[in-house]
Amino acid sequence: MHRCIKKNTISERDTGCAHFSCASSWAIRIVVILLLAGSTAWAYAATPPSNFPEGRRIIIEEGSSLREIASDLKERDIIRSSLFFEFLVRLLSEDTGVRAGTYFFENGVFSLDLAKHLTRGIFGLDPTRVLIPEGATTREIALVMQHKFPDFDATRFLELAKDKEGYLFPDTYFFLPNTKPEQVIQEMRSNFDRQMADLLDDIASSTKSLHEIVTLASLLEKEAIVSRERKIISGIIQNRLDIDMPLQIDATFRYILGKGSFDLTREDLRHESPYNTYINKGLPPGPIANPGMDSILAAMHPEKTSYFYYLHDRRGRIFYSKDFEGHKRNKFAYLR
Repeated sequence: MHRCIKKNTISERDTGCAHFSCASSWAIRIVVILLLAGSTAWAYAATPPSNFPEGRRIIIEEGSSLREIASDLKERDIIRSSLFFEFLVRLLSEDTGVRAGTYFFENGVFSLDLAKHLTRGIFGLDPTRVLIPEGATTREIALVMQHKFPDFDATRFLELAKDKEGYLFPDTYFFLPNTKPEQVIQEMRSNFDRQMADLLDDIASSTKSLHEIVTLASLLEKEAIVSRERKIISGIIQNRLDIDMPLQIDATFRYILGKGSFDLTREDLRHESPYNTYINKGLPPGPIANPGMDSILAAMHPEKTSYFYYLHDRRGRIFYSKDFEGHKRNKFAYLR
């Protein structure tokens, strides 16, 4: 009797499962490898380059496209991948916008943090204290700003401020290093308006317009330092205005010629300019500086005296006289 022996055989179904299991295993391995490669690439692209310009300012120019910005950042070793940075910016900002300005990074930053700073305008800058002295001209203000901030556009500032002389209030300000000329002018002019708000009633009752008050105050700012002297000189100017007498104020020559009293020549005194108060009667057409509050108040409230003349000696002392004869005596006594 023959016994049937059942052979061990693998069915087609089992063979398919084995092949599927093997393929799945390889697929998982590939996915894992891709994930690891992707995460490695992501991590590499996200980290700052080893030669990131630490402790330096990064300037994003106005009007630059995202692609131009990303390419420039890569060239300057601020990011590793321009495409990755563009992706992050688009992810963080609906309008894919990067805010123009000057940014500061003490240390290298990851691309994600960089994208956050640039899309949200986090400049990483601390305000700098800037003192604008009383009596500073717009040109002098430009020099102060440029000294504090080497990248400040002084030329642009002067273009915008050419009709603002007298109305940029001298004070202590706090500006960011990336402050634009427009912002400086706006802040200083707004400060002027705030200061004038308390004087509106006095200005309204004055015989002078605000422009005349500011113009006169700018002269006083240059002619005297002490409040009492400013008020006396303000009264002298008013006495001369009342009788239509030329003001003959030397301070205007520093504004138009850059010369002080002791440098002037007879030819300078005949210099053709609407600011020359030797050949033109009345106040000059506009301020010659940006006066402080003390000079503005002195212009509004002059001290009444019988003086018509005054002069400064070389030590800055002021001597007054009622008439030309007295003035000549003072010149002989104090200007020899």
